[in-house]
Amino acid sequence: MVLEDVMALTMPGARNFHLCLDLVEIAQSVLIVGYAWRWPKQAAA
Repeated sequence: MVLEDVMALTMPGARNFHLCLDLVEIAQSVLIVGYAWRWPKQAAA
């Protein structure tokens, strides 16, 4: 994560890459949470 921040500050055009990477990360997190939310409940033994 620190490497991404350094790239965003020092490399030209890295800001667009960083924003795109953040969007992908947010989308993955939303999908994981949604999948976990709908995970079938198991009956207590």
